[in-house]
Amino acid sequence: MSRKALSPPNASILGRKREPLFDVEIHVVTPLFGGSANAGKVDPELPIRGASIRGHLRFWWRACRGADYDSHRSLFEREKSIWGSTEEPGAIEVDVEVLNSGKLVPCAEYVKRPDGTYGSLPRWRNGYPGYALFPFQGKLKTGRIEIEESPAHVLEGVVFRLRLLGAIRRDEDTLLHEAEAALWAWLTFGGIGARTRRGCGSLFCSDSAFQPKGDVGEWLRQKASDYVTGGGGQTLIPLLSGARVLWGNESPILDAWAKAVKTMADFRQGVDFARNKGSDPRRPGRSRWPEADSIREITNTYDFKHAPQNPARPFYPRADLGLPIVFHFQSNRDPSDHILEAANDGATRMASPVILKPLAISENKAVPMAVVLSAPHVWDNGVPQVRFHGQQSPIPRSQLFDGQKANQVQPLRQLSAQNARDAFVQFVKTRHGFTKEVRL
Repeated sequence: MSRKALSPPNASILGRKREPLFDVEIHVVTPLFGGSANAGKVDPELPIRGASIRGHLRFWWRACRGADYDSHRSLFEREKSIWGSTEEPGAIEVDVEVLNSGKLVPCAEYVKRPDGTYGSLPRWRNGYPGYALFPFQGKLKTGRIEIEESPAHVLEGVVFRLRLLGAIRRDEDTLLHEAEAALWAWLTFGGIGARTRRGCGSLFCSDSAFQPKGDVGEWLRQKASDYVTGGGGQTLIPLLSGARVLWGNESPILDAWAKAVKTMADFRQGVDFARNKGSDPRRPGRSRWPEADSIREITNTYDFKHAPQNPARPFYPRADLGLPIVFHFQSNRDPSDHILEAANDGATRMASPVILKPLAISENKAVPMAVVLSAPHVWDNGVPQVRFHGQQSPIPRSQLFDGQKANQVQPLRQLSAQNARDAFVQFVKTRHGFTKEVRL
C-alpha cells in the first residue's frame, strides 16, 4: 500500500497555487537505517518522511550554491526563500508517496560459540560493511553470555515517489534550476536516513535525467558545470565546488558499497599501513598514527609494553576527518576511553568531509565512490576548536596541523601528504584502485 507524507510547514499552505517541478520514482538501493521521527529507528509504516528529504535537499543546495555567498546570513536568506524556515514556508513543497515500504530485517546477529558465550562482534547481514555500521551493532552484557541490546533493524527495498512543487512566481525558471541542483546532488552524493555519508540509504532514480550515463567522469563534470557554482564566498560550510570525487570499477551495489567503506577502514586501521602486524593474529598491532601515543603521554598512563614512542606526539591529524573520535585502549594499564570532539556546548560533532558510497548506475549495479568535500579544516580560523570530552582547554591548532610533524607520521609520509584528507585521496587512488577522479 502506498503512503503519502507531506513535509511541514508547506503542507498547510492555502491560497498559493503550486505547479509540479519534478515527479520522480526513487529506489533506496542500500539498507535504510533510521529516518523516522525517533533517532536511529526505522518506521515500517512510514519509512520516508518529507521533512527528512527537505533537510537533505537543503544541505545539498547549500553544497551546490554556498560558494556564491559572502555571509551565512545572505546564504540563509536565500535558502529560506526556497526551502522555508520554522517561521514561514518556502517556495518549494515536498510531497512523498511510499510505493514500497520494504522488508524489515535485523542488520546483524550475535552468534553463540561452543563455550556458551557470544562472539564480541556480530555477524553482519548480506555482507554489510560492519566498519560503517558500528552504531547499530547492539551490545553484549559483561561476560558476553547475554545480549543487552540487539542489533538494529533496517529496511531493504524501499521505493518512493518524490514530487517537488513550486509556487507560481516570476522567477519560476530560476526556482526550477535551484530545485534541480539540490535534487541531483542529493541523489548522486547523498541518501536517506542515518549514516548516509557511509553509504546507508543510497538512492537510484528511475528518471534518466538523474542517472549516470556513459563515462561517469564526463557526466559528473557536465552536471557540476550546470549545478555547482564556484564564486568567492567566505561561508565556512561543506561545498561541492572544489570537491574531489574518486571511483572504482562497476560491481553489484552491495559489493560497491563494501569496497567504498573498506577504503576508510584500511586507511585508519589497515595492517602494514595504519598499524603494525600484531604478534597474535587475533589482536591488532600498534597504530602508526600518533593520537593514541599522544593520549598516553598527556595522561602519563600506559602499559609498559605500549610506552609512547610515536615521534610526532602530541599530534591529532585524523581530527580533520570528522568528530567525534573515540579512542579505546585494550590494556587496563592504558588510559581510559578518550573522546576527541568539537568544543561547542551542545554541538560537539563535526561531520566528516569524506563520503563513501555506491554511485548507482542501475537498480543493481554501482561504482564504489569516495568524495572529499571542500570543507573547512579543523585548524582554520572561524571553525570550532577541538578538545577532549570533559576538558575545558582546547587542543592547540598546532597539534592539529603541523607540516614537520606530518613528515614524522608514517601513513602521511608514505603518501607525501601534509594532512589526512590529502593522504586519503592518495590512498584510495594508489592502494584501492580508485584511479578515476574528477575535481568539481
